[in-house]
Amino acid sequence: MIVARPDPVGWTCLAVAAAVWLGVGMASRPVLALAVVVATAAGGVEQGSRMIVILAVALSLGTASGTFAATRLTPVHLVDGPLTSSGRAMSDSVRGTFVLQPESAKVGGRWMVWDGPLLAVTLDDGSVEAGQVVEVTGRLAVEAGRIAGRSFQGRILARSVEVLDGAGTPLVEVANGIRHRVSSGLAAWDGHPGAALVSGFLIGDTRRLTDVDYDALRRAGLTHFVAVSGSNVALFLGLWWLLVGPLAASPRRRALLGILGLVVFVVVTRWEPSVLRASVMAGLLLVSRAAGVSLSGWSVLGLSVAGLLIWSAELADNVGFQLSVAATLGVMASVRALPNVRPRFLGSAMSVTLGAQLAVAPLLLYHFGSLPVLSPIANVVAAPLVASATTTGGIGLLLGAGWLTQAAVGLASIVLDIAHLASGWPQVGWAGFGVIVVVGLAARSYRPLRPAVVVVAIGFVVITATAGGRPPGASVVFLDVGQGDAILVFGSGGEVILVDGGPDPPILLAGLRRYDVDRIDLLILSHPHADHLAGFIDVVDRYPVGAFWHPDSPDAGAQFAELERGLIEAGVPMAVPVAGDTARLGDIRIEILGPLRRYDNLNDQSIVVRITVESSTVLLAGDVEKLAQSELGPIRADILKVPHHGSSTSDFAWLTATQASLAVIQVGENSFGHPALEVVDVLIGTGMRVQRTDRDHDVVIPMPFPGSRP
Repeated sequence: MIVARPDPVGWTCLAVAAAVWLGVGMASRPVLALAVVVATAAGGVEQGSRMIVILAVALSLGTASGTFAATRLTPVHLVDGPLTSSGRAMSDSVRGTFVLQPESAKVGGRWMVWDGPLLAVTLDDGSVEAGQVVEVTGRLAVEAGRIAGRSFQGRILARSVEVLDGAGTPLVEVANGIRHRVSSGLAAWDGHPGAALVSGFLIGDTRRLTDVDYDALRRAGLTHFVAVSGSNVALFLGLWWLLVGPLAASPRRRALLGILGLVVFVVVTRWEPSVLRASVMAGLLLVSRAAGVSLSGWSVLGLSVAGLLIWSAELADNVGFQLSVAATLGVMASVRALPNVRPRFLGSAMSVTLGAQLAVAPLLLYHFGSLPVLSPIANVVAAPLVASATTTGGIGLLLGAGWLTQAAVGLASIVLDIAHLASGWPQVGWAGFGVIVVVGLAARSYRPLRPAVVVVAIGFVVITATAGGRPPGASVVFLDVGQGDAILVFGSGGEVILVDGGPDPPILLAGLRRYDVDRIDLLILSHPHADHLAGFIDVVDRYPVGAFWHPDSPDAGAQFAELERGLIEAGVPMAVPVAGDTARLGDIRIEILGPLRRYDNLNDQSIVVRITVESSTVLLAGDVEKLAQSELGPIRADILKVPHHGSSTSDFAWLTATQASLAVIQVGENSFGHPALEVVDVLIGTGMRVQRTDRDHDVVIPMPFPGSRP
């Protein structure tokens, strides 16, 4: 295995970048930072080491940048309450939210200059583009977060957003014009997943990509293709120089026009961290060549990272920036890692892919908890398709050649098919990654053991791929879907019932994959709130569904209407069960106990169902609250799904009257105080064992339930 190593100047630049990054991290501890900088500088002076002095300067610059960033994020003039503010949108609105840089605010009936931090704005209707000057009226809530790589310290829940100036600066106007050209060129394929992916390839715009498709790309290890970076910058520069023609004849003009093009591209792609990294590297190369200075790729990478972190310390904590830098290091280090693989282009592609994947693996595990084992295979297959789709799409949209654009959409669709196929391949955690590293080192170091290493690797992949799966026999699984409900019921004959779908389609689909669900015989929606409904929307497209039950809710909302349309298109029978109805699916008995009447409160309108499997009973009561519970009366069950995520809206006496042995609370990170401590205390006080999906994750219960009370 051949690993490319930096030259001496390259090592110096990489060390400077690392020192700046370390300095940014130490900014939160100024005393420690000062001590480290002084000690490093003193040691360098004493030993006469210029390198150590340079590192001390880099540390101090990183610390200063981090300190300045912290002062920008300190909340100023932020108090919950009504607010009207005008300023410039710093991002496009994505799912109804954008970042605002306020310039003035109306407080206490008078306008004043805003000297506070960035704000997030959430609007119910309309859209906003980066660069537009807007006036926002709504209610301010003190809340910290990050959108599009930018940190905000408050959120305005907007009643109205008025665009005061839609043009923005000339640069933003040109960039928005390019984005509009891409959007209008893809309009003929609006709603087509391939078109949404082409938009991601070209300008990093994934707003039209469904959550399920994006999750498939993530699980397959292919999301970097829509995190616009080096190859996209190269393609853009090629098209840019084609446009400027003879103006870029001399090296200096080429560098100047190239940098101008890079700035435009950065704005077109909305300052994505990976684009910033790639663009700064490309700009440095252009300038160095125009000046007759030879810089290695390592030097360019180190200088770019150091400069970007000094300019914007917030990038240090940005996952996209971290992954971009790590992947670039991996690619540069392993560009010739497999020189003996034939054909040569395959060896080169595998080298680049393996290097990038190994470099980003620790970050993926740290941030996301899992690593796609066979991602290099998916990448090698998908990469030429992505390159072809990006090139044909860019040229087609530039020249208005619809047939080229159509070809790009078709190629992107194949990439999505690969992503969905590969998303079901093995995923590993830290232990699995450790096994992979050990196997790789053994294969490299001990040639006689390579056959055994290959056998071990294949066995590991097979075991990983077959791990988990559906529990044997009948069972009930309370899926960990975050702040929401989703319950799988398996019959001993293979029957499958899914009650509620949680708030996030990708999370629900991942849960169904974990238990090898290939069909759903009965889909039950307890009530049409998003934390029970949203996950269903993509299930209908991915799985055959035998029947769908839902409550009689006239004001079910737009998400339910979307689900209903999908069910109708799929030909799924729909029904509204009423109290007293019973049904049998294999050895699963289903009793509908509520709602007993029409309620104004959608929570009380929840379908209450008692399911009996192998003589054990499970009470699934949706989000019913005290009023509905009092009318239902006491209901016996062995297992209780605690209503409304353990909220205090339940009648404690009704909960204890179930005499359940096990109480399961489906809950995730939330700001509602779920579950209420008094509810948990009451359940435990009556002898129930309590399990929570936010702590125990999936709760798998074999049937018959061994803890059933007589």
